[in-house]
Amino acid sequence: MINYKDFAHTDDVAYNVYKALLYCKEHKEDGIVFPKDTYHIYPEKASEAVYCISNHSDPGFKRCLFLIEELKDFTIDGGGNEFVFEDVMTPVIVSNSKNITLKNFTITFKRNLGASFEIIKSEGTTAHIKPICGKAFVHSGELYEGVYEEDFNRLKFLSVRDENGRIPRGVAGDYYIAFNDDAKRTHFSYNPDGTIKVSNLPTNVTAGQKLLCGCGKRNASLIFLNQSTNTNICNVTLHSGVGMGVIAQNCDTVSIDKLSVCPKAGFVGSINCDGTHFVHCKGKISITNSHFEAQGDDALNIHSIYFKIIDKTPDCLILKQVNREQKGIDILHCGDEIEICNPKSLLPKSKYKVLDVARINLEITEVKIDGDTKDIEIGDIADEVSWVSDVLFENCNVVHNRARGMLLASGGKTVIKNNLFKTTGAAIKFESDGSFWYESGRTKDVNITENVFENCKYSASKDAIITVSPREKTEEGRYYHKKIAVTNNEFKGCNGLLASINNTETFIFKDNKITNHKYDVLITDYCENVETD
Repeated sequence: MINYKDFAHTDDVAYNVYKALLYCKEHKEDGIVFPKDTYHIYPEKASEAVYCISNHSDPGFKRCLFLIEELKDFTIDGGGNEFVFEDVMTPVIVSNSKNITLKNFTITFKRNLGASFEIIKSEGTTAHIKPICGKAFVHSGELYEGVYEEDFNRLKFLSVRDENGRIPRGVAGDYYIAFNDDAKRTHFSYNPDGTIKVSNLPTNVTAGQKLLCGCGKRNASLIFLNQSTNTNICNVTLHSGVGMGVIAQNCDTVSIDKLSVCPKAGFVGSINCDGTHFVHCKGKISITNSHFEAQGDDALNIHSIYFKIIDKTPDCLILKQVNREQKGIDILHCGDEIEICNPKSLLPKSKYKVLDVARINLEITEVKIDGDTKDIEIGDIADEVSWVSDVLFENCNVVHNRARGMLLASGGKTVIKNNLFKTTGAAIKFESDGSFWYESGRTKDVNITENVFENCKYSASKDAIITVSPREKTEEGRYYHKKIAVTNNEFKGCNGLLASINNTETFIFKDNKITNHKYDVLITDYCENVETD
């Protein structure tokens, strides 16, 4: 293992790391360790590669600090140091690699394409605000992130937070700022003292609250894993960033231990969206002993991708990746199996083996199958089902983030055990769809046990604490989910229905302790077997 100090020949950390990684590849070194320091990273001389990252904006060139490609048995040991990114880039990319370990570092973005403000005076939907962190300016009555005449990222939505940076009880997770409707338009202007006046906010606010404003962009994930096997992430802290904390696509076995997603002192929120996100992975996904706080979306989201069938020949299907944030993600290979599904029920109609795959462009793929396409309808959806991952989420805290605790859509054995949930919306939600996000994932064996759900759904969310969403259409005697068991958990002071379960063959709700709860416990619809105390 080499020491970074031996390659720190310039003041540019990104360039030095680029040279160090080249040396490691040439001399078959097994890693890099960093001496004690705070490292400031600029994108100008950073490594660059072309990637399509699922559920993110802007496929194409990505500037990167650690570009780990086609390596095996390699470790990045950050030495417990903080890496401060001065502009938007992707800190870590691991691609086509095996047995990679990332450990002992903190990532902070100085710029997260948003800004936060304190409300110093308010009257209903009018407020006077001053900035807390992030740069923003007013132009033509609208609010923008960045510096005037350099950046024009219009801030499109806002989230109201209390003095502790949490979404207040009964308040929606976020609001979209109205631009085009003159009657509803939110207007920004400068006060003589340099503070900002906001008129016609989409909700009432009070002095002392905070506004977290964002532009809705997901330009750069923090740690991106692609087509890699056995990746380990340990003792890593993510304070802020302009995308997901960890996203893995087409990966086999990912282990995350002691990951902390949390705001740095003085920041209202942490990273912009999901803490962890897995797309079309297999093997085991393990997240243990980790902390997720104040991120802009779920702590965990796991799913695969539905393709829309837009045309066919006698033995080929023309498939489209409809979701713009899925374009260019290659998940189909020769020998894979695909199921043809009804786009409304999402239930399979037939199964075929893939004989050949041709990527035509970012959106369109031609797939040759081992059968006749005469019974396949244009508009059906296709789901690759050869890759299935088991999931373990254990000994973690999920607290005070926007949206849900997690979205589950994995066909392997899933265990959610001994975690603390204090979420603004649903703690656990099961969701797939074939019309908007095109995210697939029928679950077969889910065990939710020994968790504490405390004061969950304290925002204006309509979901239950545990929600299994209905499908647009059902088919008699067939169910989207196989078995979900909720046992030996504690529900304390939660706001609203505890469980709303739909389209599940077997649902078990037993031996759960429920305290300080004044709402209904359970509603089921279109379930064959329901077991309760």
